[in-house]
Amino acid sequence: MPGCFDMQKKLNRGHARSVEKGYIEYEEKYKMDVTRETANGS
Repeated sequence: MPGCFDMQKKLNRGHARSVEKGYIEYEEKYKMDVTRETANGS
């Protein structure tokens, strides 16, 4: 998933400022994927 590499770059570039915002954006972006994986894993 290319988004993961972008996420890492964001966190590495401006950790203190971007970690919270970046995590929220990541969560919103992949919410459906995460939900599907969680449902399948349970």
